[in-house]
Order: sequence, then structure tokens, then C-alpha cells
Amino acid sequence: MSLTLTPQPIAFPDRHRFEVVADGLGRYVIDVSLPPGHAAGERKYPVILVTDGNLLFDIVQVQLHGGLAAVGSLVPPSIFIGVGYPADEGFAGFYGRRDFDFHGPWEMTDPLGTTMQQTFTALKTAQGSPELEIRAGGYARFMHFLRDELLPSLSAQFPIDTAARHTLVGHSSGGHFALRALYDPTSPFRRYVAISPNFGSGDNEIVTAEAEYAASNADMNADVFVCAGQVEVDGEYL
Repeated sequence: MSLTLTPQPIAFPDRHRFEVVADGLGRYVIDVSLPPGHAAGERKYPVILVTDGNLLFDIVQVQLHGGLAAVGSLVPPSIFIGVGYPADEGFAGFYGRRDFDFHGPWEMTDPLGTTMQQTFTALKTAQGSPELEIRAGGYARFMHFLRDELLPSLSAQFPIDTAARHTLVGHSSGGHFALRALYDPTSPFRRYVAISPNFGSGDNEIVTAEAEYAASNADMNADVFVCAGQVEVDGEYL
């Protein structure tokens, strides 16, 4: 017996997507997912923000707010935010922009920087976008965008607890950004998840930032989780 199927698009009332423009940086796609039960009261929530949202948002969103979250979760109820790049800029555009956003000043002439430039050249050639360029140096402006523009604007729209211990999640160069933010006294985050971070990129700026922080601080008010696969830990870049 055959079944009569009537497919219907699924609406997600607790998920929102919109585009914003940051001066000097460009367009970003912002995804927001609200925790189950958020509409039941006046409760406000901490933020979990993931960089590279166009790649990672769906993966993390399922873990935080998927079906099992209604039953129970080891993660406290939180508002999940993804910060990504528009699909119409292509993968080469994504690759180049994230490198700028996640690193401080860096000439990219060392072995890792050269490898990243070669990868970018292959991507933009395949995409047919020869005008694109890759460079570093946008860390401070991107952090300003997150801290002083995006989070305050989202707090005016969604039930965000501005005094909570917010979490920053990043992978690869995004993990580098998370570790760099760890030593940034202006960072709005107090919990950091760095997945396969590029420790050695950016002219070892993480090592420099750590030394500067340690010179005037005996402790740190932060929770940190760092992970990497065994094969990728080669002693040179990680």
C-alpha cells in the first residue's frame, strides 16, 4: 500500500536569521536560536556565540536546542548566536574575510601564512574571483563589532542577560580568535571553546598576548576548553 505524502516546509519560530553590515568589515549573516521554553517567563539568558556561523551554526544548534534539549541538557539554557558570511560571496570570500577578522597585524610571509595564501589563491581561481585579496589585521575591529555593536543590538531584541558569562566558540582560525580574545581585557566573553586553534598563526600573537597578560595578572576569570585531533598536532602550527 502506498502512502499519500504531502510535504510541508517546516517553520522554526525560535530561530531567526538576518544580515547586518559592519563599517570597514562588510556584510555578516547572523543566526539566532532561542532555548526551549524561553517564552514562558521573563528569564534572560547567557550567549553562546560561534564564529564561522555559516559552517558551524547548524551543527552546534542541534546539540544545544535540538529535540533532546526539551528533555534535558548538560548545557545551561542559552541563546545561541552564529556570526557568518553571506553565501553569495563564495567560499573564497569566506576564507579571505575570516582570516582578516580573526587575526591581528600579520604579514603572512611565514610558512603557515604562505600556505594559507596558496590555498586562497586556489580557491579564488576556482571561483573565478581574481580580484579578491587575503590579508590579516582585523582582530580589533571585529572584536569591536561583536562587543559594541552586535551584542548590544541583539540584547535590545532578545532576552540576553548582559551580565552573564558569555561563551565564544571558534574552530581553526576561529579558535585562534577565541584564544586571542581570552587575553583581551575588553572581551565580553568569559568562557572559551577553541577547536583545533591555529596557535602559531599571526606571528605568534597568542603567545605575546599571554605573556603581556601574565606580566600584570596572577589569575584569570575565565573557563577554557581547547581540543585538537592527534594527527593535526604536529608541533609546528598547533
